[in-house]
Amino acid sequence: MEKLIEGMRHFREHLFWERQEVFERSAQGQRPLALLITCSDSRVLPDSLTQADPGDLFVHRNAGNLVPAHGAPTGESATVEYAVTALKVTDLIVCGHYRCGAVQALLNPDEAAGMPQVSGWLAHAAAAKAVMDREHAQLQGAERWDRAVEVNVLVQLESLSQHPVVAAGLAAGSLRLHAWVLRFESGEVLAFDPHAGSFKPLLDMPSVHPALPAADNCCTTAPVATARAAPKSPGLERPSDTLWHDLASSLVVFLVALPLCLAIAKAVGAPPEAGLITGLIGGTLVGLLSGSPLQVSGPSVGLVVILIDVIQRYGLERFGVVILLAGALQLLGGALGLGRWFRAVSPAVVLGMLAGIGVVLFAQQFHVMVDDPPTRSTLTNLLTIPRAVWWGVTDTHNEHPQHREAAVIGLTALVVLLGWPLVARRSLSSCFRRRWSPLSLLLP
Repeated sequence: MEKLIEGMRHFREHLFWERQEVFERSAQGQRPLALLITCSDSRVLPDSLTQADPGDLFVHRNAGNLVPAHGAPTGESATVEYAVTALKVTDLIVCGHYRCGAVQALLNPDEAAGMPQVSGWLAHAAAAKAVMDREHAQLQGAERWDRAVEVNVLVQLESLSQHPVVAAGLAAGSLRLHAWVLRFESGEVLAFDPHAGSFKPLLDMPSVHPALPAADNCCTTAPVATARAAPKSPGLERPSDTLWHDLASSLVVFLVALPLCLAIAKAVGAPPEAGLITGLIGGTLVGLLSGSPLQVSGPSVGLVVILIDVIQRYGLERFGVVILLAGALQLLGGALGLGRWFRAVSPAVVLGMLAGIGVVLFAQQFHVMVDDPPTRSTLTNLLTIPRAVWWGVTDTHNEHPQHREAAVIGLTALVVLLGWPLVARRSLSSCFRRRWSPLSLLLP
C-alpha cells in the first residue's frame, strides 16, 4: 500500500497541475468516446495505452475480457446497455492480451483447480475452447496460447454483437465493434482486420474500421457486424462543449498579449495594425481552433528581444518564412512522436525552472505594477517590495510624485486575482465561473 499512497502523493503534487483543467471539466459529467471491455490483469493499463483523458473511456474489466450472453446474471449486460443507451458511445472494443491467465486456464482446466468460481466464470468462454479444439488442435505451447487469446476476443465480440442494444445499433449503423489484442513486451496493439481475416498492428492500418465478419479460415463464431457507414467521431460532434471556456481563455490571451504585440511592431518599425492583427489571430482565433487549454508563460517575455533582433536583421517577409518553417518542424515532431522524449525530464526540474522564472518576473514586475522603477538585482527587487507599496499608497516617491493611481490599480488587480477563487466558489454560479472566470484578472 505504501507504493500506491506515494504514487497518489506524487500525482497530486507533481502531475495533477498539468491536467487540472481536464479534471475540473470531468466533474461536470462524462461523455466517453468508447466502451472498452478488457481483462482485469494488472498489467493492462487502458488509460496509459490510449493516453485517454478522464471521461474518454468507459471501461469494464473482468477476468478474460468475457462478454456473457444477454440475460446472464452478471454485470456485463447492464454495463453495455448503459454505455450505448445513456452515454451514447459509438465504438465498442473488446481488448484481450497475450499471456492471459484466464485463457490459459480455459485451455488447461487444471489451472483453475480449487477455484470453482473461476471455473464457472470461464464457462462463458466455452465457445472459444471449442473453436480451438476443433480448428487449431495441432497448435502447441505459446503458439496455441496466443491463438486462443485472439479467438477468445472474436468469440466475445460475437457475443457482444447479440446483445439487444448492440444488435439494434449495428442494424441502424450507429455502432462499431473492434477486436484488439495487447502485446505487453512491445506495447503494441493488434486489431482484427476483417479483410485479411487476421490480427494486424493497429497503428499500421491505413484507417480505423470495425471488425467485420471474419474470413472463413478464422473461426465459425466470428463477429457478425456488417459494413456500414462509420458514425462521426464523438470528439468532432461536440465543439460547443468547450467553446465558451476557450473563448474566455482566448480573450485573456489576446488582451494580455496585445501590448506586447504592439510594442514589437513599434520596435521593428512595423505598422501598429500588424501587431494588432497578430495578437488577434494568435490570441483568439488559434485558441478557438485548437480546443485546448491556453497559458501565458513568463518565459515568452524574454522572446521579445529575440523576435526584434530577427525581424530587424531579416525583415518581416523572411520572418514569416521562419514562422512557417518552425510550424512545419512542430508538425513533423508531432508526427514522429518526439514529444515523448521530453517526458524524460523530471517534473521537479520543470517546476523548479518555472518557479525560478516566476520569482524573477514577480520581483521585477511588482515594481512596475506600482509605478516604481525596478533594479537589475532580483534580490533587491524582492527586499524593496514593502517600500514600493508604501510609496505607492502614500504617494511619497520623490521621483514619481503622481504614481498613486497606477499603484492603486495594480494592487487592486492583485487583490482581485488572489481573492477571485474564494469569491467564485462561494458566490457565483458554476456557469459564470466556468465561462468567464478567466477574465476576472483583467477587470481592474
